[in-house]
Amino acid sequence: MATQHWVLLGSGAGLGAGIGAGLMYLLDPEGGEKRRALVRDKATQALHAGGESLRQASKDLGERGRDLYASAGSRLKEGKELLEAKVQQKAKDLPARAGNGLSKREKLASAARLVAGAAGGALALAALNRRGKAGVALGSMGLGLLATGGLSHSKTGIEAVAPRKGKK
Repeated sequence: MATQHWVLLGSGAGLGAGIGAGLMYLLDPEGGEKRRALVRDKATQALHAGGESLRQASKDLGERGRDLYASAGSRLKEGKELLEAKVQQKAKDLPARAGNGLSKREKLASAARLVAGAAGGALALAALNRRGKAGVALGSMGLGLLATGGLSHSKTGIEAVAPRKGKK
């Protein structure tokens, strides 16, 4: 610890001596004015050179940014085109009649049952918060719609899952 203290003290003294010598050199009454002008000129030159370097670096960085932006845009466009081609190919591979062979009318009927069932469930849940005749009415309508939504008149619903005995 003591050695470190002396090292720091010695380096501080050396720094102080260097600063003192530099000031004495610049503030010398005989040649100091000439030296100060020389230092001022060198500092001005360095600032102008640094400014020019900064402008050049800024211009270069701007050009690189524009190039990167253009490259990224090009790659995104290529990726989009590739993805679109894959989607179109997958769409061509789908069977002509999607929806398990249902006709348009059967699909609409199936969607209507789904909506009726969802609405019935919502009404039944809303009825749980109501008391009296309004709650009973909402509950009855909700359960009725829920039951209607669950019934199937084609081979896509309950009959498809659990066919009746004696029927195929």
